[in-house]
Amino acid sequence: MSEIDQNINSIGLIDLSSENAPDYLSGNVRRIQAEKARQERKMKQLEEEVKFFEDLTNNVLIPNGLVTDKEKNFIFLKDNALQSKNFWNRWLYNYNQLKNLNGGTTLESYKKNEFNENPINLLKGKMGSMPENLFDITFYLDKLARFAADLQTEWKTPHFSTKKNNAGTNILVEEIGSERNLEAEQIVNNIWDIMEDFNITNQKNLDYYKAVNKQLSDHNYDKKQLHAILKDVFENHRIAREFEIERFELLKKYSKILFLVKENWEKRLNRKYDGFTNYDDVESTIDKILNNRLELIDSIFEE
Repeated sequence: MSEIDQNINSIGLIDLSSENAPDYLSGNVRRIQAEKARQERKMKQLEEEVKFFEDLTNNVLIPNGLVTDKEKNFIFLKDNALQSKNFWNRWLYNYNQLKNLNGGTTLESYKKNEFNENPINLLKGKMGSMPENLFDITFYLDKLARFAADLQTEWKTPHFSTKKNNAGTNILVEEIGSERNLEAEQIVNNIWDIMEDFNITNQKNLDYYKAVNKQLSDHNYDKKQLHAILKDVFENHRIAREFEIERFELLKKYSKILFLVKENWEKRLNRKYDGFTNYDDVESTIDKILNNRLELIDSIFEE
């Protein structure tokens, strides 16, 4: 039985044949039958969860290098079953949505020329590695999976410190709820929370690129006017602005988590990562890119 299997199957089932079964079941046939039906439903749910996490780990996370051999046993957290399950469910759903997006070279060309000035050039050296296209959500999902796998493991792994016993000898002592565990827990909660934002914004981002691709697939469409396509994709000026503001806000939320993880790793590994400035600088740069984008939208819809 795998570690995932053991973790999930240890949750909330009653042995009806045990003498320690609850008193309210004693001699009551209807209650026993109802409890048996509940147990069967629960067991089916647990089997589905085991399959989900094993498929996720073995078919997606490990082949893509997103988890280590140690971390694979901490993808499902039984003490935080609902939160960890929701996070990975949403993560996989969005991952598959993006995997199935097929826009071909025409859409890729649009993405490369989507902005007047390539925003990656402005962010270079500020927040580590970046995708070719600023809103390649797959890149950020990969990062979030990597962060979650590492920090969930750090959170749930016991840590030890050296202390002297009464005889003055140094001994290893397990720290319960150590500073390392608590810091990792806080970062994991931030990662879990942002997944809902990614879920919402990614769907809008997908709809946007699908609409763009539909326009570009029309052989009569003037592909020389790439920026003007925004007029055909969005109903009005307000919706276009709101869309851009939302996805740039998501980028800022991601960068905040990025710097939390970076600082955690630097402290744990006793090293410095190159290619970063700080969150305030990144936020300011993202705002600059957004403002340029909004000015472009204003000019397009004024024409």
